Amino acid sequence: MTGTYFYDNPKFEKGMELLLRKEKDNEFDSDAIAVYLNNVKVGYVANNVRTACYLTSNASDIQIQDIAHAKYILYFAYRYHIAEIIR
Repeated sequence: MTGTYFYDNPKFEKGMELLLRKEKDNEFDSDAIAVYLNNVKVGYVANNVRTACYLTSNASDIQIQDIAHAKYILYFAYRYHIAEIIR
């Protein structure tokens, strides 16, 4: 995930369920996927080499129609929030 610092740095805990929502009308990124925690936007799925962690998928790789669910895993290297799509 990226951009969480724009959303008051939400407090993530291992195992938290996140909602991923495709933003079909995002003018900056046609592959944008917003990340929600408790119905509040907390960031985006990373989508370029500067924001995505090595060996993880980025928003362009993830094929979702509208929504998907993910589980928060960890904060890595003081830079990357990592989650796993669960359904």
